[in-house]
Amino acid sequence: SRLGTKSSIPQPYRQATAGRWCGVGPIHLQTVCREARTVALWGSYLFDIEACHYALFAQMADRLGLDTPMIRQLLADKKEFREFVAREAELSVADTKWVLTSFIYGAKLNASYRTSISQELGQGTVERLREIAEVQGLLNDINRARKPIIRDYDSRSGPGWLCNDLRRNTRQKGSPQRVLLSHLLQGAEAQMLTAVGHAHGKDIQLLLHDGWVMKRPVEPGDLENLIRTQTGWNVRISVEKLGFKESVWMPRNRYDDIF
Repeated sequence: SRLGTKSSIPQPYRQATAGRWCGVGPIHLQTVCREARTVALWGSYLFDIEACHYALFAQMADRLGLDTPMIRQLLADKKEFREFVAREAELSVADTKWVLTSFIYGAKLNASYRTSISQELGQGTVERLREIAEVQGLLNDINRARKPIIRDYDSRSGPGWLCNDLRRNTRQKGSPQRVLLSHLLQGAEAQMLTAVGHAHGKDIQLLLHDGWVMKRPVEPGDLENLIRTQTGWNVRISVEKLGFKESVWMPRNRYDDIF
């Protein structure tokens, strides 16, 4: 109702059990589709922690002397890795990204209709994924290192609790390993965003789970150094200016064309 004038929509957050910053309220840009978020924040800068949870998982494993060769291959060139799996599994890159992310959250790769991947993409897709050596290697890395990582954090937590890097606790009793690992990964993720927020909070317009949007550009290398210095995590950050290429989509004359 106020198009053409300066206005704002409050973007409140709450911290979940692990410390992850979750948007709350009836209209929150963290939960809307990418296109709507781009329109609302047109011209701002989106910063993304590349393959965030895989990068964190690999470093947690490395602390224990556990090698994760297929995860390292993914981190070396996530675009090439995703596109290769997409071709072999006959999937879109977007669906492939979702599948690979699901693995680290404990998704199983079997043809049962009860599994999330089978329900979402079909049993045929599951069978094709199972035949890809790189996918099996990724699952082997995760399955081999998950329990030792949880055990390592458990050794530094109070009895019955699991404490993550943001000093947030969750009860261990009755919790599956995938849930406990998520608690650790999301805590480290929130730890990095908190460090960036302390340094650049006045310019941050929106927090995403593994990224954020800022009004002004900042050199990714400076942010990587900040995170490494403040948290010890070594991650890569990409940045893009929000907007659409004309060949993909462009509003024509009025705001009505956007929606």
